[in-house]
Amino acid sequence: MALTLLRARGESCSLKAKPSMAALHIHNLHLERNTQARLAQNVAYTLQDWSKGYQEVSLSEVMLIDASGKEAIRSVQRALEARHVPYRLLTGSIFAVSLQVLSRSGVYKLLEGVGVVVREAVVQ
Repeated sequence: MALTLLRARGESCSLKAKPSMAALHIHNLHLERNTQARLAQNVAYTLQDWSKGYQEVSLSEVMLIDASGKEAIRSVQRALEARHVPYRLLTGSIFAVSLQVLSRSGVYKLLEGVGVVVREAVVQ
């Protein structure tokens, strides 16, 4: 059983959804209740315009693991779960593993310790 560790060049990011109109409405109601006055129409419009253009990303430092088959997938999952290492299965065989609990070299040692052959790969 073998797997490939992929090292991405640059930073990974995931786009979060922008605030919904329902969330904006709730926010406006909260402001009105706490100020005991109705929001001025220009303030309401400004908040509405802001929500349309609002974008946010979250950056995470992860290691991508591409497992070679079902047994490798099970071995990786068991090893990560035993050490309480946060991970996400992105596809059927590709894991994104957090490097905040276990270092890069720690991931190597963990996987090799359960009998998985680790090869290095670079995403271009």
